[in-house]
Amino acid sequence: MNMRAFIALAAAVGIFHSASAAVAADSLEIPTILPMTGPAAFLGKEFSETLRLVEDRTNKTGGIKGRPIHFAVQDDQSSPQVAVQLTNAALAKNPTVIIQGGPLALCKSTAPLIPGGLLMWCLSPSMRPDAGSSVYTVTASSRDCLIAGLNYFKSRGFKRIGVLNGTDATGADADDLLAEIIKLPQFAGMSFVDSEHFNLADLSVAAQISRIKAAGSQAMIAYTTGTQVATVLHGMTDAGLDIPVLTSNGNMSVAQLDGYKSFAPKELLFPAYPALTADPSPDKGVQQKIAVFKADLKGANMTADMLHAIPWDPALLTVEAFRRAGADATTQQIRDVLASVVNYPGVLGRYDFRAIPNRGIGLNALNVVKWDAARSIWVIVSKAGG
Repeated sequence: MNMRAFIALAAAVGIFHSASAAVAADSLEIPTILPMTGPAAFLGKEFSETLRLVEDRTNKTGGIKGRPIHFAVQDDQSSPQVAVQLTNAALAKNPTVIIQGGPLALCKSTAPLIPGGLLMWCLSPSMRPDAGSSVYTVTASSRDCLIAGLNYFKSRGFKRIGVLNGTDATGADADDLLAEIIKLPQFAGMSFVDSEHFNLADLSVAAQISRIKAAGSQAMIAYTTGTQVATVLHGMTDAGLDIPVLTSNGNMSVAQLDGYKSFAPKELLFPAYPALTADPSPDKGVQQKIAVFKADLKGANMTADMLHAIPWDPALLTVEAFRRAGADATTQQIRDVLASVVNYPGVLGRYDFRAIPNRGIGLNALNVVKWDAARSIWVIVSKAGG
């Protein structure tokens, strides 16, 4: 290559790099703090994959009035302490919106840091923000999920329910909710005949399962998320306890559940959404959103599951809010847009932030579904609300 050609090429490369830098500098950056390593890395992996797809889809369709969006992912290592450090660093840049990937303990540790003017999406359904607060959360609440599960058990005639929860924040939250829910008039005659707990580091729950079995439990709730569910299911198999078990929909990962085929009970149940099942939603608007969601995942050689679905609607709702209010919108303007959202079709159902502040969807969006291990798919087994 002669010198003139080399100089021309260098100039062209320089222009390209300058343009790329300008685009990057002009992007609307949303700090996104996810557990990419540590015990909750299974959440961060799929959450980040979804956010990249939303980012690509947004930027290919004009961005935010011509300005690209970027979910700036940082790894909190599944540690509340690291999550606090990263959140403080992000807040120093005065963002409009921040995303915290959970689980509950991480959202709880960072929520108090969020000033009244900011908006934080917590990607844990166990988070219970106050109406009108700065914290928004995802999916139907854990309370609604547990009500749906108990509604389904009631429809099957089950009255004696065993409980095995972890000792972490999620398990403690489930304990509190179950103690309150079982007192509702609709569950008269039902009871928790044995409530057990296990440390998430435990390798065996044989003693707890033995007591649940001896209590004559007709069904069981094990409201924990992650690989600890495998410990519970192994314990059930080893004890010969094959009763329906309801667990958190945070475990609705195809890759995770495919690894449980050899020891999963016949009825592994989840409070979930039609988007993730073999049965289409009857709502045409929701059907269209599900089709887009699944097509984007398929195009990226990924299988749609709950962990991919959790951040999809909040991310797109945030994009729509910025598109309405502008890339330079204040947090209050974004919050005003979200608060006014009514009858918005998303992947998980119709959102109504006036009826259900800071969350948008509730009990009626849920069905109880059963994992069909042979087909690696979830099948609806209940009516809406369980």
